[in-house]
Amino acid sequence: MRSAHGVNRHNALGIRRAAIQAGIHMNHSDHASAGKWPRFLGVTFFALWGTGCAATTSQAEAGVASSVAETAQANASVRSSTEAAVEESTPTKDTAQRYYEVVFIWVKDPEKFNEYLTKSAPIVQRYGGSLERMLVPDEIYAKGIEKPDIVNIVYYDSAQAVADMNRDPDFKAVVHLRTESIDMIAVGGVAAGGVVTQNALKDRTYLVEIAEYSDKGAAGYRTYETEAEPVMEKYGYHVERTLSLDKVSGFPFPGAVAKIAYFDSPDGMEKMHGDPLHDHIETELYPAATGRSAWVIGHVHPMTLGAPQE
Repeated sequence: MRSAHGVNRHNALGIRRAAIQAGIHMNHSDHASAGKWPRFLGVTFFALWGTGCAATTSQAEAGVASSVAETAQANASVRSSTEAAVEESTPTKDTAQRYYEVVFIWVKDPEKFNEYLTKSAPIVQRYGGSLERMLVPDEIYAKGIEKPDIVNIVYYDSAQAVADMNRDPDFKAVVHLRTESIDMIAVGGVAAGGVVTQNALKDRTYLVEIAEYSDKGAAGYRTYETEAEPVMEKYGYHVERTLSLDKVSGFPFPGAVAKIAYFDSPDGMEKMHGDPLHDHIETELYPAATGRSAWVIGHVHPMTLGAPQE
């Protein structure tokens, strides 16, 4: 597990403010420093597609080793950002069968990782590995976790497909390259809602939340969503994907829910901080609904934006 310098306590609406109030600071990991990124960005475009999907560290081997598979996404399954694909908030049959993972990745050896991606891609494709979103973290608020280089949201045909891939002899023959080239932690589960669109990706500010429920359970979290999200939506907030988790690998707490959401622009999130209900949501609703949590604020990786958008 990667250790962090900060402590975490915040919520989706006031991450920045809550961090200040609680003495939390943005975790500037040297893994994303200027000296690191030129090498990482020098890795082939193909490798960047698979960055988060494919990676699992020795820690993650026991749990979500599959995340590595998401790398195959890079080859053919990745949907271009120029596509107008939209998925309904009620999961479709295909979406409901998919198994999703949210993968935090720290790249140690870009060249070796690229070799792993190249060799594992055709294997991962057999099991429906595909990339839904690749994000570049700007800030992280989490106790015990450094800011990753990349956060990937990926999926496979099903949970069984993930298990089958991990048993594939071809996969086992190359997995050592992944372990030697990256560190990663991941969570996995099934879709529980969200709407995926591809418009104006470059303008969005993303929020990735991994959280455990409070003693109120899932019902308590739904109460928070019901009361908080209509307020947030006034400022351009959208939920892209909610996952009900059944696997956690490398995180310092047993997450129950993962949510990938975004504001249409950074300005929308800042305006939300000034809403009269913001403090109520931040200091009462969210703490009542959750226990420990990890939050990443970021933006869509520019290499996945495709053609320039209007």
